[in-house]
Amino acid sequence: IEEDKLIFSCRYAISTAAYGAPGLNYDEVEKIIAACNPKPADLVLYFDLDPKIAVERASKKGEIYDSNLAFLSKVRKRYIQLMKQCYLAKK
Repeated sequence: IEEDKLIFSCRYAISTAAYGAPGLNYDEVEKIIAACNPKPADLVLYFDLDPKIAVERASKKGEIYDSNLAFLSKVRKRYIQLMKQCYLAKK
């Protein structure tokens, strides 16, 4: 950012692990992330949103995919777990 360089990130690696692969262990998640992002991220920003708020927002927009509270609660829990396993633990 300081050098006005382009920053590229594939958010899909982590979201794939959180949304679609809740049973993966740390090593398996690392393989997914490495395949999508060959260079490890220097910084990962995680914005934690209460699933109830997410469902409220999605329903106002008429979105069906993000309107399942139970599912989004599991996804949030998995994101938090991934952040601890993959990023916070490696400082």
